[in-house]
Amino acid sequence: GIDPQQVLVLRHRPFEPDLNKVLPWLAAEKPDVFNAYQQAQGKKLEKVMKSMSGSGYVASFIGHEPGKVLFVGLYSIGSTKSLSRKEYWQVPAYIEMKAFGMKGFTEEESRNSILWFDLEFTDIYSSWKGKLIVDWPPPERSWWRRSHRNEMSVLSILEDSALDDSIPPFTVEDGALAMAGHLLHIRHFKREGLRWFRVWRRQSIWQMARLRLEWTWWKSIA
Repeated sequence: GIDPQQVLVLRHRPFEPDLNKVLPWLAAEKPDVFNAYQQAQGKKLEKVMKSMSGSGYVASFIGHEPGKVLFVGLYSIGSTKSLSRKEYWQVPAYIEMKAFGMKGFTEEESRNSILWFDLEFTDIYSSWKGKLIVDWPPPERSWWRRSHRNEMSVLSILEDSALDDSIPPFTVEDGALAMAGHLLHIRHFKREGLRWFRVWRRQSIWQMARLRLEWTWWKSIA
């Protein structure tokens, strides 16, 4: 089995609103991007994770409801490498998450470099991804903990993954494309409607002219 002393429990709940909304979707549909979110940490957690490199694990959860967390997976903590700020922002996953408001490794950080951890998703309890809900004892602000120092009860195991219900992101670009499509749709029917109206009007004028001619002919032979 796994020694609880070698496990860090992380509850991910980004303070950036858009990223917080999209994180469950990333965990379900883009696991590599989700993993990238936890592969670089603040100074305090970075130091703890470094001491467990090669032997420890990260039990990854997403904030589900107040006092509850949803299991994503158990990751082994592998090797590390140092990234400069420039190198950090060249990682595609961080560029992608920046579009959802992620602050990341900013100029405000006192560090000149940040550690990137090779976290590898394991098969251990992988069938419970998005299904296992456990309690998160107070304080809520304590978002990472050592497993052996905390007691977290299993609250429920869902039949279907809650991550499957997560809503894909809707960006400004998506909105612009949808609006453009809507306008094109309207313009198409306006154009088609106008064309058919003109055809109908020409036919109606011709029909009226024909009726007048017939009426004149009938009058002439009556």
